[in-house]
Amino acid sequence: MGENEERSEYDNTLSPQFLHEVKRMRKRLVDHIEDNRLRRTFVALSSDIMSPDPLLCAFFVVLIQKMEQKEKHNLIMEIIKTVHECTEHHAADNIHISNVYETTVDSLFVHALHENVITTTQCIEGLVMTTDFTMRSRIDQRKWKYIQKSIVKIDYKGNRNVLRFLLESQLQRLPSFLTSEQVNELRIVEDVLLQIIDRDANLLPPLMTLSEIMRGMSNQAHMMPRLSAKLALVAIHFRPIADLTHVCGRSYIYPIPQHPGFVPSQSFWETESSVQTPFVQSHHMLPYRPEHTSTFLYTLYMILRQPRGKDSFNPASRKLKTKSHWDGLLSVMICEAMAEAESLSENEPIPRYQWDNIVNIVHYGIFQQLLNPSNFFSVLRGLVKSTHYTRARDEVMWIVFQIVGTFSSNAAFDEAIPEIVELYKVLFSGDVVWMGASDHPAVFARFLAAPSTWMMLEGKDKLPPPSETIQSHIRFITDGAENFDQQNTAMLAALANAYRSDSKVGKMIPPVYAQLLEGSDDSSLFTLSYGRQAINKMTAFSVEYLDALTIRAKKALLLQCFNCLRTTISDKLPSPAVFDTVARICLSIDHEGAAKDVVHISHRSLLAVTSAQTEARDQCFYLFDFLCYRLPTISISLRHVFVTNIISALNGPYIDNAPNHQLYELLEQYLMRQWCWTNFHENIVNATTTFGPSKTGLPPNATAKLLQFPNDFIHASTGDRKKFPICPEIFRMKVITLMRAIKITGQELTLESSMFPYLITGFPWPEKMTKYFPKWALDLIANNNTDAMQPNFAEIQEVVRTNLTLHASMTPQQFIQSFEHSSSNPISTHTVLAVIYKYLHENLDANLALTPEFYEVVGKKTAQEMVIATNFLVDFLISEAQNEIGNNQLFNNMANILSKMVFQWYLLRADRLLISLVMHPTCDETSHISILIVHEFCTMPEFACRLKWFNDNVPKKEHNHTEYIRKIVEYHHLYPEHEIIEMIRGPQHEPLSNVHMPTYYGCLIERLLPVADFIISVTLEQQIFQSFNHLPILTNLCLLYKYHPTPIQFIYSTLFTMFGLVKKPLARTLVTTLAAQIEDVNLTQNFEKYNHQHGTQEQILLELVDRISASLDFILTPPPFVCKDWKTAEFSPGAQTLYLSCIEIMASPHSHETIVPALINVLHIKPHSRPYNVVNLIALMLTALPDDFSQVLHQEFFEVLKSETTKEMTFEELVFDNFEQSQLLHITNRALTINVISQAYWSHCNVCLLNSFAQSHVPKIMELVKTENDFWYALRLIVPIIRRFLEWQSQSDSFKHLRNNPEKFGPLFILRLIFEKLGSLAENGVEFVYEHHLCDLFYNCRYVFAGDFLRDTAIEQFAKLSPRMQDRLKFYVSHSEPSTSSAKEAKETVKEPLTATNSNANANEQEAPQVQHQQVHHAQHQEVMMEHDQNMHQHQHQIQIHQQHMPHMNMNSMEMHHHQIQMHLQHPAMPPYGMPHGMPHHPSQAGMHMNPMMTAQQAGMMQQHHPYMMQQHPHLMTPHYPPQNPMQQQQQQHPQMH
Repeated sequence: MGENEERSEYDNTLSPQFLHEVKRMRKRLVDHIEDNRLRRTFVALSSDIMSPDPLLCAFFVVLIQKMEQKEKHNLIMEIIKTVHECTEHHAADNIHISNVYETTVDSLFVHALHENVITTTQCIEGLVMTTDFTMRSRIDQRKWKYIQKSIVKIDYKGNRNVLRFLLESQLQRLPSFLTSEQVNELRIVEDVLLQIIDRDANLLPPLMTLSEIMRGMSNQAHMMPRLSAKLALVAIHFRPIADLTHVCGRSYIYPIPQHPGFVPSQSFWETESSVQTPFVQSHHMLPYRPEHTSTFLYTLYMILRQPRGKDSFNPASRKLKTKSHWDGLLSVMICEAMAEAESLSENEPIPRYQWDNIVNIVHYGIFQQLLNPSNFFSVLRGLVKSTHYTRARDEVMWIVFQIVGTFSSNAAFDEAIPEIVELYKVLFSGDVVWMGASDHPAVFARFLAAPSTWMMLEGKDKLPPPSETIQSHIRFITDGAENFDQQNTAMLAALANAYRSDSKVGKMIPPVYAQLLEGSDDSSLFTLSYGRQAINKMTAFSVEYLDALTIRAKKALLLQCFNCLRTTISDKLPSPAVFDTVARICLSIDHEGAAKDVVHISHRSLLAVTSAQTEARDQCFYLFDFLCYRLPTISISLRHVFVTNIISALNGPYIDNAPNHQLYELLEQYLMRQWCWTNFHENIVNATTTFGPSKTGLPPNATAKLLQFPNDFIHASTGDRKKFPICPEIFRMKVITLMRAIKITGQELTLESSMFPYLITGFPWPEKMTKYFPKWALDLIANNNTDAMQPNFAEIQEVVRTNLTLHASMTPQQFIQSFEHSSSNPISTHTVLAVIYKYLHENLDANLALTPEFYEVVGKKTAQEMVIATNFLVDFLISEAQNEIGNNQLFNNMANILSKMVFQWYLLRADRLLISLVMHPTCDETSHISILIVHEFCTMPEFACRLKWFNDNVPKKEHNHTEYIRKIVEYHHLYPEHEIIEMIRGPQHEPLSNVHMPTYYGCLIERLLPVADFIISVTLEQQIFQSFNHLPILTNLCLLYKYHPTPIQFIYSTLFTMFGLVKKPLARTLVTTLAAQIEDVNLTQNFEKYNHQHGTQEQILLELVDRISASLDFILTPPPFVCKDWKTAEFSPGAQTLYLSCIEIMASPHSHETIVPALINVLHIKPHSRPYNVVNLIALMLTALPDDFSQVLHQEFFEVLKSETTKEMTFEELVFDNFEQSQLLHITNRALTINVISQAYWSHCNVCLLNSFAQSHVPKIMELVKTENDFWYALRLIVPIIRRFLEWQSQSDSFKHLRNNPEKFGPLFILRLIFEKLGSLAENGVEFVYEHHLCDLFYNCRYVFAGDFLRDTAIEQFAKLSPRMQDRLKFYVSHSEPSTSSAKEAKETVKEPLTATNSNANANEQEAPQVQHQQVHHAQHQEVMMEHDQNMHQHQHQIQIHQQHMPHMNMNSMEMHHHQIQMHLQHPAMPPYGMPHGMPHHPSQAGMHMNPMMTAQQAGMMQQHHPYMMQQHPHLMTPHYPPQNPMQQQQQQHPQMH
């Protein structure tokens, strides 16, 4: 009966009448035994006068037969509870009464079974539970022999329950010491247990036996020697399946954050059993390895220690946080860094690369409540004390001080103070003398971390008085405060760290900061670009000084910078030093601490501008100029929210007007960077949030509503149909970037009730641009009629000619008015740029200057109207060149005129023109023409000279901020971009003030960076040029990538999406040309110098693998081929090396057909100390490469099966996880290596690819399986991936739908294929040597996820197996247990002792109807899957009683069935065990037949009026047991149930 059940009287579902009947039954039982007048009369003559009373038995039968199943169960439980209560009550004075209770209740159960009112299972469970295992009374040997003979007749769930009761609760009651007699008495119990768990007896699925043992059992079970030995060996039988169901080397599989297959929204670092991920797989009901029982610390450790690894965590899901082991992991990381520092020379400074990373991890862990400061300091102290490292103790104390400075105000932090004190004592013993100079602020601040900690904690109750050393250092700090010199930056940092902002000294710091950031009132001004004036402070604080500040002090400095940004006027703008300081602080601490505040203040400024607050324009512009060009890829949570704000602002009337076109274009640049430069997964997440499925209908939100119709950009809003707010070409960039991310990551979008189809059908697409689009997008494009969206080139030509003719015939004022009131043809208003081009083209040789009326028309255009006019110009250019593609002179003339329009007459900006040329064309033909124009334009001297001068003279802003600002001003002086209003006035007039918005970082070169990405990619897509070797465009555009914030991502995504479309020489030229301009891109010498022709392919790939390993395993400083500062790097070291390795492979002259086999051979060309690490890195590379590479890996797997290599492999090689041992001993074969790499590949790949694994990969594998070894080899890959598939599906929203449609549920589909292949092999005569392991595997699948879904398939396929294997699998194809046994089965159980030979004769007859599909749960809930039943109430009275209630009872079958069974008794005077003497056990013996239908009241009256019944059988005063010659009966066979 269930473990979680309570007493029946507390069950609210039971009727009061039932409770009354229970009390009557308990009272009658107690009265019969203890308050019996007969016993009191003859107590002096005999103490053994009590025997089962026929009237009591009849009363029990009458009472229970009218109950429902639940009431029967509760009644039995109450009777058992009564036995144990009375046993405990009489334990001290009268053990005989306890025996009488046990005997009487046993008789009730046996008689109820005889009368067919309870099942055999219930009877045997009751007999087991009434046994007194406290050994105060003797174990009834005949009773347990009866149990032993009966267990073979009950179903497997009953045996499971008996096993559970005995192991978990009953044996727990045994005394700690047993006499020899008691040991002998317990042998029969031991025999019963051994019989149940015997695999050959097949009384229940062996996996259930293991599950019950692993659930936990009492220590007393080991007092039985044979049982203890048997239990110790049980797990051995399941070791092959335990290994088979997990990925080889799973504990050493770890991801790389920012890997294409690594989804940040999934909790890969989780180690709790409630969270299932590809790196935390459950293994229900199987023996665990040590790494299974412990959490996956290595995986968490490898993610955590990588710079930015913590950024992959999901702070939104607090309930999924893993709080355990952070203390130990971070302590180990600190001690590792300390150990590495010990090896440095005495004068060599300690590198702060990894120490800064550790500080951020610790701060993040405490902020997210993943790390408890007190526990952390305690664990760290223990490790440091055992290691005795002192070289980096200042760095450790700096970490402590960082925590104190930020979190010491929390009340709970007081518990950590004693641990801080003890840690300090371990780190610093004796006098500590600092040797250094004040011009090293970072070193100085770390030395003073300990006294600063005491000063910060001053006033805390648990803080002890400081030591003499601390006191002397505190005096040094206070002296520095009293004699403060703001030129002493080291002391300034120490004071900012040690004093809170509300203290007297703390209030001295902000004025000093203000002085350093803004200078005095009479300070000189610095002239920015276009004459705007700013405070003349270029750099206020050195990098060394900022590194000397704690996170708390940095935030205080950040607030002072914000004050400078808020309180400025147009003639005295913030100094460049303010922006440089804010940027460095944002890069050095988490987004939550700095960047979020910068973004918020910028968007509040934008809100002020949209509210028509003109004075906020300058502030809004320089803030977005800073975000756009100085922090283009800063990590921002809720990025889509800020993007939504930008789109809403662009849709407003104030931004889209002529005076604000500079701000409009800046916001467009901000959108381009947020959409095109975010990482792949964040791009998909943001798109899903904005355009994904919605329960409220379409569009899902206000932003999506604005972006629903891209073709409406040229139309005004009408009703609910809003005008498209942004440039359609920029939005197309966003869609293309999203499609690339989907291609690279393999993720899938939910299209139903989403806006994603609108994103595709809103544009006409060139066919070559959609090569990498997903199938659903291609289908939408194929079915989308875009004829209305195609430009009418004839009409365009006609309108331009007409307007140009009108210009010649009109006065300037009339010409201007014609563009303002062109109602006859609306498109005429957008032709101004095309008309100007036509005008210049017709007067190309005359070298005419533009007249003012053209500028007047252009000057009155809004920003959106200029976008439309530029697109119209592009359509006109295409119409001009449509029939003259081979005319190079025409394209040269076009580029020449466009260059003059941009750089001489400043009619439009170069980046605007290039965006339209690249992204506006609607088909391959027009795109081809546009790219030719782009190439000619980019080779124009006016364009090339700007790029070259900028590249030669302007440093990267991250390296030399002061020089960058000065050179930007010089660039704009040499190559200005005049506004239209300036061109209207002409050079003879005085220049207007404040025409240009204040820009610190923005310029043409910066604006071209995202555009250059699409110029190169579209050029490759159109396949216009077969080589870049002689193309000046690449020579020019490559100069831009010196300043590109995400060059590696661009190169990687371009090669990935165009793999197979771009020839290898062209790909290599692209890579080497761009890499030469990128500072932190260091390719291997073999690729750069020898084009991968030096050495074998295995040696080339081994070098790449070693580089990735080195970038992941460093302790203090990364290897020289990665970025030197992780805070400004595009990727973390591991991710950077991985992407560069994939870039080399994709651009390598070697084909993927040879590269993948060479990758496999890497494991064999030399010994590896960590084989699984190499396997993991190879899998990471394969999952980051295009599908062509993985297909070769799959083909290698197929070849193993085709070549019959598995014939030579043993079962242990195929199944056990011995790869590492074999590799270290150099005895691993290639087939096993392929299998292990394939397992790691499918573990790392995106979960969406698992659909193809189930639907296409597994069927191909099964087709090639011919032998048992082939079968095991295939299962070695398939079974572990089923688990990952299952765990993903269980978290998916469509899991319920898939369960309702099993044909589409991956694990069930795969298991069906396995069953069918098993049957096919059996039909072909394959004999399975390890059939018992296959059976164990199938039972494991059934109880973990399959349930009864595949029962029909199993019946069909298992029928083809050998009889022995069918017998082992009989429980798989059977139903669940019935509600009650048939009358014949009950009679057989009572009257004929059964032997083991017929133990399984009717086992299948007792299986219940099929389990309902909705009751199949996830693998996490293994008990529900195994039992398919409800737990009953738990009853305890100083002992534990367990009995399992059987579910899914058929209530109709619970009615009493009265069959006349013909029995032939050899000994009519000897009833079976437990039958009451005097009670007729055959109708012919009914001397006094009790009507089975009599009421309980009638039975009670008979007992009162016939007390002589107990006296008519004086020789039957004690219970009797089955005779030596078993009773005979006629046996009726029931049809077997499946």
